[in-house]
Amino acid sequence: MVIHYYHEHSNHIGVMHVLSLMRDKFWAIKGNAAVRRVLSRCIRCRRAHGKVIEQLMADLPPDRMELGKPPFYCNGVNLFGPFFVKRGRAQIKHWGVIFTCLNMRAIHLEEASNLKSDSFISVFRRFLARCGQVKTVRCDCGTNIVESRKVLDSSYEFLVENKVPNELPRCWVEFIFNPPGASHFAGAWEQLIGTVRRVPDIVIGTQQLDY
Repeated sequence: MVIHYYHEHSNHIGVMHVLSLMRDKFWAIKGNAAVRRVLSRCIRCRRAHGKVIEQLMADLPPDRMELGKPPFYCNGVNLFGPFFVKRGRAQIKHWGVIFTCLNMRAIHLEEASNLKSDSFISVFRRFLARCGQVKTVRCDCGTNIVESRKVLDSSYEFLVENKVPNELPRCWVEFIFNPPGASHFAGAWEQLIGTVRRVPDIVIGTQQLDY
């Protein structure tokens, strides 16, 4: 009761201050431990000085830890933009496509003329021709990427049915889609998009580009 009185009287100050005020008139046996025990049960102090609960992070996905593999063996992809390009007197939209290696953070940039699936397939073929075989691609649930995955899967099934073994390893790519509305799943390449966007915004400014 004495400790509680001095704690309330001092407006919920810390342990040593309460102990010094109390020792003007009283000497408590094991006073330091006793004051700490009383203060630990104070609701107001627990709210003010309580330890913040830390978010538990999940384990990294297996394709983030693929050791001894070439660049872009496991990567993430996303589109960004649009960039306005002049064609004659008209303005048309073009989009950038960023491929991010999940192991070494290398990036590969391509250009998409529209948001249709055939444009993304052309971009993806150029990427494979330049960077080699890819095992997994992580991406969001964009309509063009989902449709492109269906086209690539049907092409793979055609090769299997016609027994074209030399083409099978090069054509098989596993697409892993992030949950809808979970943009934090794509943090590895969303941050790089911001970095990539800053450079042309500074260099080009308001200048109009042609194709």
